[in-house]
Amino acid sequence: MASDSAIWSHFDLASCHYYTFHPKSSRPVKMVIHHLSTSTHVENIYSGQEELNFNVVSVNQMTASWPFPEGGNQQVQLPSTPITLPMNPKSQEIFQLQSICHIIAQV
Repeated sequence: MASDSAIWSHFDLASCHYYTFHPKSSRPVKMVIHHLSTSTHVENIYSGQEELNFNVVSVNQMTASWPFPEGGNQQVQLPSTPITLPMNPKSQEIFQLQSICHIIAQV
């Protein structure tokens, strides 16, 4: 049985188009934390999750772009924060959290 990388190399050399996907068991856990203040910094959320022994892959701040009537856009931070954790039993515990960074939040 050929390894995945050998198969991908063969397709690349043959200039074939292909698509792959990862099995659900190896995909990271992705969720959105709602109701956090827009003044809560991403670094604080990241360090707060690390203190709770979550192995955080990424934390982002959602933004929206609002147009001005005279032209141009304004970036506005939203009170929702996407967070990504690796797939493991500990990561599932994040859904039980009631507060994050001492703020009541909904995961």
